[in-house]
Amino acid sequence: MIGRDTRWPLAVVLIFIVMVSGAHAQQRVRGAGRTAVAGEKAVRFYNPVLDGRGFFMSRELRKNDAIVLSFFATWCVPCRKELPEFQELSRAFPGGKIAWRLVNSGDKPDSIRAFLRKLSVRVPVLLDRYLKTTRRYAGDPPRLPTTVIIGRDSIVRYLHHGYDGDDGLAGIAREIARILDRPVPKQWREPEPESTP
Repeated sequence: MIGRDTRWPLAVVLIFIVMVSGAHAQQRVRGAGRTAVAGEKAVRFYNPVLDGRGFFMSRELRKNDAIVLSFFATWCVPCRKELPEFQELSRAFPGGKIAWRLVNSGDKPDSIRAFLRKLSVRVPVLLDRYLKTTRRYAGDPPRLPTTVIIGRDSIVRYLHHGYDGDDGLAGIAREIARILDRPVPKQWREPEPESTP
């Protein structure tokens, strides 16, 4: 039988073991779930596509100069504004070797299809059911919408959280124009400063 005098040190030892193992597990998770940073190497990923195919980042970068991703969810109100504009921006660079993709963060395929149909958006969609890719690029918890541009060299060239209307799209347009060595499309150019007499 354990007496009162020996239970107290045993409880302290057990609490210490639980605290140390919990801190160690938390440290492992933090390191594994680090969010991407502009200017650093992108973490490779694979996601299924809504139409049933697969999307491998490394394979797409061999075929294209860049990948542009917009992370969204059907419940995200700002995403409803951004997605049609994202599609419009993708059409502003015809013939460019850019892979434009939406990345859905956790919704069911039928919900995604209905959501995109309502918005008349036809950009290919990657499915991130368990939010693994989303957390890597949009944070944990995810900040939606998030737009990411990954260059052919696998470097994150642009990363933006939230919806800023034309200002956010102008940043994407400038980076894509820089990658393709083309002028920025007219509707996303910065306004010329007014001359004063």
